[in-house]
Amino acid sequence: MRPNPLVLALLLLLLPGAASADPMPQPLARALVRDLEEMLEPPAKMHGGTHRVTLESVELGSFDDKQLVAHMRLRYQKTKGFPKYSTSGLVHARFRIYPGTNGEMCLADLAVDKVDLNRVPDWLDGPWATKWLSGKLPGEVCAK
Repeated sequence: MRPNPLVLALLLLLLPGAASADPMPQPLARALVRDLEEMLEPPAKMHGGTHRVTLESVELGSFDDKQLVAHMRLRYQKTKGFPKYSTSGLVHARFRIYPGTNGEMCLADLAVDKVDLNRVPDWLDGPWATKWLSGKLPGEVCAK
């Protein structure tokens, strides 16, 4: 089945970026991560009973035209009981990329793919990190 040329022409007019699926430029990806970090405001802390989780920084991981992966450095501390200890590592958070309304690129649909921390409780996993980080974000992050 051949594609209808009229439909293709309309798609090209409505979605000018759809014809060339160029990857997002690196400066734009860095700007999105910088805006993301400003919204999360490290060092962001979560205290709970004998535990403390701190978001220390957000760094650019990988990206393409559909998604961006940010590496978020976390520190976990067991603050009461024995033994007291601290460990740090990375959370690999994935965002969907889409064009915004004012010519910017936006991030949405946060999902934590991997938590790289040793010696942490079972509850500190991808779903917990997704919920904690999502609660700190307004829903979308956009940059030009």
